Amino acid sequence: MQNELRNNQLLGCLGLVLFVGFVGGLFFLWVTDSAFESIYRGGSGPVESSEDWPRPLKALAASAEESGVEMSNVFVHCLGNGLVIEYLWRMDSNSQLMELVTQEFNLKPYAPSNDGRFRSQSWTPEWWDPHDESTNAYFCANLDGLGDRFVVFHDKSKQKIFVHYILD
Repeated sequence: MQNELRNNQLLGCLGLVLFVGFVGGLFFLWVTDSAFESIYRGGSGPVESSEDWPRPLKALAASAEESGVEMSNVFVHCLGNGLVIEYLWRMDSNSQLMELVTQEFNLKPYAPSNDGRFRSQSWTPEWWDPHDESTNAYFCANLDGLGDRFVVFHDKSKQKIFVHYILD
C-alpha cells in the first residue's frame, strides 16, 4: 500500500514536472519568436512627420519641390523598420507628379497576379483603399533585386498614387 502511494506521488510529481516543462518550453518559444520578430520587423505604425519618411519619399519630395510639382495629402505607414524596411504611402495624383514618380523610381508598367493586386487588408491603414479598375495602372521597379523595390498603383478614378516600398 505504501509502495502504491509512493508510486502515485512519483507519477504526480513526474506529471507536474512534465507540465511545467511543457509550459516553460512554450513560453521560451513565444519569447524567442517575439524577439526575432522585433529584430526582423522593428517598429511599425503611422509616420506623422516628414522627417521620418523613408529615404526615397524624402528624395521625391525634394525633387517635387525643386521642379515645382505639387505633392499633397501624403499619408505614410511603416510596416517594418528592422532588418527589412517596408512602407506604404499614398498621395494625391496629378500628371506631373506621376511622371516624376515614374522617373525618380525608374518605374516600368507591371501586371501583378490577382494576389499581388493592392487592396485593403487588416494590417493596412484605413486610408489604404485603392480601387482596382481597368483604367488604373500598376508600375514596379527592381522587384527581383536587392535594394529599393517599389510597386506603385495609380488610381486614376480617385486621383491617388499608392506606393508599396521595400528595402532589403
